[in-house]
Amino acid sequence: MARDLFDMYQDEIGDQLVNQASSILGEPAQSISSAMGLVLPALIGSLIQKGGTEAGAKGLMDFLTVNNFDGSLLPKVGGLLSRRTATDSLMSAGASVLKYLIGDKLGSLIDLISDSGKVKTSSAASLLKMTAPLLLSILGKHIKRNGLAFDGLKEFLLSQRGIVMKSVAPGISDLLGFAGLAELGDGIESSMNETTSKMVMTESEAKPMLNKLLPWLVLLLAALAMFYFLGRGCAGAKTRKGDVLESTEKSVNDITISAVSVDTQAQMIKKDVGSVAKSDSETGDNEVVTGLAQLSKALAAGSINSNTPYILDKIKFQGKSAVLTSPSEAELAQLAKILKANPTAHIRIEAHTDNSGNADINRQLSTQQALSVMTFLKSSGVDLNRMSTIGRGQTKPLVPNDTDAGKEQNKRVEIYVVK
Repeated sequence: MARDLFDMYQDEIGDQLVNQASSILGEPAQSISSAMGLVLPALIGSLIQKGGTEAGAKGLMDFLTVNNFDGSLLPKVGGLLSRRTATDSLMSAGASVLKYLIGDKLGSLIDLISDSGKVKTSSAASLLKMTAPLLLSILGKHIKRNGLAFDGLKEFLLSQRGIVMKSVAPGISDLLGFAGLAELGDGIESSMNETTSKMVMTESEAKPMLNKLLPWLVLLLAALAMFYFLGRGCAGAKTRKGDVLESTEKSVNDITISAVSVDTQAQMIKKDVGSVAKSDSETGDNEVVTGLAQLSKALAAGSINSNTPYILDKIKFQGKSAVLTSPSEAELAQLAKILKANPTAHIRIEAHTDNSGNADINRQLSTQQALSVMTFLKSSGVDLNRMSTIGRGQTKPLVPNDTDAGKEQNKRVEIYVVK
């Protein structure tokens, strides 16, 4: 049974790609085989980089799902590599995968493979484009066969680190930053978990501490009340005593409320959420109700339709990127409050672009934008298991893209409550 992606590739593809690529590219089979020894570690290492964290694994799984990398491509490999039009289609898909995995380092990677593998630059580029979608199909098949969730995918990819570091050429490792693979899964997430643990410990210790202090505070207040009563004399004692006892009782009640405040965090968050929804609807423009306010009201009323999109019109990104703007982060912080106040709600985050540029690139961009939103919500305390993402690209415009205003409206983030 295959234990790693290298074995899986060999089981599924064998020498088919080497032999047929040699014919297609006009290169000796030995040269193609040598270049493939560089291509596979580079791609598998890049997959580990993409999916070696919880958020990354979730984004990678979404990318595989949206692009139908589920193993269905593998039985067709012979035909894909024997007909020119089919090969072109395979390489077109591969170009999108490489943009997602390698990004702006692709040109340098092609040069390294060309120089070290002794193949033409165009052949190195074609090999990467042919191999990338096949490798993702193998990974998708493994996920489907083993019923892996995103955490299982993460663990599987992290288990590949050792063999990748043994196989990858040093120049490629340096170029793609594979030295950092050893830190994946151990650094940021464990620090976040440790911080969360400390926060929970501090919160859980607060109530016992207050409970211990409460009797002493009550005695102190009673003593102060008695001193006040004696100091004022007996004239009008009945009235003053009533006032003092009422004041003392109020103070004791205040302390008691403080002592149990640790148990009322969810109610406090709900109150904040209510104020968020109210401020959204009382901005002076009652005809415009933001998706955030609608989402808050629907969750509070329990009137959820899984097909209803809640458009977060304040979520924007810097230029044509997946980097959130500062106002967007403020909006998402409020969304995080809503979700934490409704801990049973599960959401799907969908990102959309306009039709400017290449459709495949727009879909990849929207995938990364949805992942950025999910990552922010996770950092704000929302459980990753409650969220999924999809990048729709330019496929679902709200309005025609024939004006700047229309394009801006179509660039959006939607939230669906799926559970």
